[in-house]
Amino acid sequence: MMRLPLGIIGAGAAIAAWAALRVQPLKDVALPRPAANFDDALARVRALQAADGAAVGASCRTRFWSHGHATPTAFVLLHGFTNCPAQFSAFGDLLFNSGHNVIAPRLAHHGLSDRLTPDVARLSAEEMVRLVNDSCDALHGLGQRRVLIGFSLGGLMATWAAQQRADVDHVVIIAPPIALQGVPARLRRLYANLLALIPNRFVWWDAQARENRAGPPHAYPGYNSRAVGQMLRLAALVDAHARTSIYATDKVTIITNPCDDTVDNAGADRIASEWRRQGAPVHTYAFPAAWQLPHDLFDPTQPLQQTARAYPQLLEWIDESFAATA
Repeated sequence: MMRLPLGIIGAGAAIAAWAALRVQPLKDVALPRPAANFDDALARVRALQAADGAAVGASCRTRFWSHGHATPTAFVLLHGFTNCPAQFSAFGDLLFNSGHNVIAPRLAHHGLSDRLTPDVARLSAEEMVRLVNDSCDALHGLGQRRVLIGFSLGGLMATWAAQQRADVDHVVIIAPPIALQGVPARLRRLYANLLALIPNRFVWWDAQARENRAGPPHAYPGYNSRAVGQMLRLAALVDAHARTSIYATDKVTIITNPCDDTVDNAGADRIASEWRRQGAPVHTYAFPAAWQLPHDLFDPTQPLQQTARAYPQLLEWIDESFAATA
C-alpha cells in the first residue's frame, strides 16, 4: 500500500481550505500530430528511443516490436509507476508473435540504472500526457486499428487518452490510480496540492527490505511524494472531466483487480458510472478474487505472478469488448 508523508498537516480548518483549492490545470499540452505513414511512425518511435539517454538501464529503454510494415492492429503499452517498459517484456512478445506492431514507451524519470535516483521526483502530469500524445501519434503509421493499453499509472494516462484522443480505436484501462488505497476521495485535491508544496520525501515500498525488496530488478524500490502528487493531480483532472463529458475514443474497456492493495477500485468504478450516466457504453471486467493477483499483474519477474492465466484472460476481454462494439 502507498503511504504518503502528510503527518505535518495542521488543523481541520486548514485542511478544508486546502481541499477547496482548484487543482492546477495542465499546461502546454500539444495538439495531436498523427504520423502520416509507417516511415513517419518509425521516426516518431526513434525519437522516443533517443529520449532515453545513457542513464537509462538496458532493459528499461523504450521497446519497439516491429514487423517492418504496418499491421492490421498496433498497440501502445503504458507501464506503471516506478517500473519501466521491461514490465511488458513478455506481454509485448505475446502481442508481437500474434502479428501486431507494439510500442512500450518509457515514462520520463523512470528506468534509470540508479534505482535509488531522486530524479522521479521531477515527474509532472504534463510529461505523462506528452508521452501519451507522442505514442498515439506514432500509432497512426503502425497499424490500421489503434489500441492503447495502460496499466496502473499507465492506466491513469490511458484514461486521459480516452477522454482526449478521438483518433484511437480502443483504450484499455487496467488498475488505474483514479483513487488510491489510504487516500480518501474527498481529500484527493488536498493531497495533490500539498504534495507539490511540502518537501519531497522518498518512501520505500517495503520499509523493512528497502532496496532488497523482492521484485523486478529494474523497478525502483521506493517512490517520491512529489511524483505521487502529480499522479493525484492528473487523477483529479480526469475525474472532473468524466463528470461532465464522455470519452472521445471509439471504445473503452476498464479492468480491475479486486485484490489490489495499491489502487482503490472505487475510482475506476466511478469513472465508468459517470460515462454510463451520460449514455456512453463501457466494458468493465474484474479478475476473479480467488486468483489473489498482486497489483502488478504484468511484470513476469514480480513475486506471486500468474501471467500464464492473467495474460490470456486480458486478451480475451480485450477482443471480446472490441468485437461487441465493432
